[in-house]
Amino acid sequence: MLSDNIGRTPEGVLTIAGQEVTRLAAEYGTPLYLMDEQRIRSNCRMYLKAFRENFPEGSLPLYASKAASFKQIYRIMAEEGMGVDVVSSGELYTALAAGFPAERIHFHGNCKTDADIAYGVASGIGCFIADNREELLALEKTAAGAGVTQAILLRVTPGIDPHTYEAVSTGKVDSKFGAAVETGQAMERSRDMVIGKGAFPSLWLANWLKEQGYDRVELAGLVSYLCVLSNAIMVKAALPEAEIVVDASCTAGPDPDLHAKGLDVMEALQITVLNR
Repeated sequence: MLSDNIGRTPEGVLTIAGQEVTRLAAEYGTPLYLMDEQRIRSNCRMYLKAFRENFPEGSLPLYASKAASFKQIYRIMAEEGMGVDVVSSGELYTALAAGFPAERIHFHGNCKTDADIAYGVASGIGCFIADNREELLALEKTAAGAGVTQAILLRVTPGIDPHTYEAVSTGKVDSKFGAAVETGQAMERSRDMVIGKGAFPSLWLANWLKEQGYDRVELAGLVSYLCVLSNAIMVKAALPEAEIVVDASCTAGPDPDLHAKGLDVMEALQITVLNR
């Protein structure tokens, strides 16, 4: 038995979910794709239950749109509480047209165009899965221009050979998808998400951070009572409602007394100082 929802009548007619395929073919014509909605919903509930029991709160199984992208499947996924994975503007359009919640849409794929990224950001999707540095930079530019703080995930390649059909093997070091852990690419890409700048403060930094609208900024560097202090003041002025954080274990200075006084000044300015 291939599946418990596939059978046949006493006359030998194939049935799917209790429906005779000959009758369906006569009514709708061929070729005809048949899907068992109850089986689809049952599978969704199975995955959701497994995620609730085995993964942290907020984890969400995603339906891969490449399996079948049409409005009714997105309506089912929405009703069952699933997330969806899209890899093109066309799939994103179809999901949104079906009323699927944008915040539960993840945009995957290693060849997103600038137009794809702009459409996803403008649509308010929940997350982009970035494959490469160029995409990270494009996401940063587009989200900043739209005044959006966009959630992203970085796809990494773990360097595992599953010993399967070569054309569908995606976890190896030389995979076209993601950044490889073994070669250091993944760490390089993650660094692209950290802002680096010259030592002393600048209006550019303050203005850029203001455009991003961050609710938390953490500073680290040398010297605590010169560069870090001046940058912290600039950032606090740019984002007065945000939490500005300085980790004392990640900054220092040649003069211990001035180092301590610098941290005192930051605390007096309502800048959070950790690990003193």
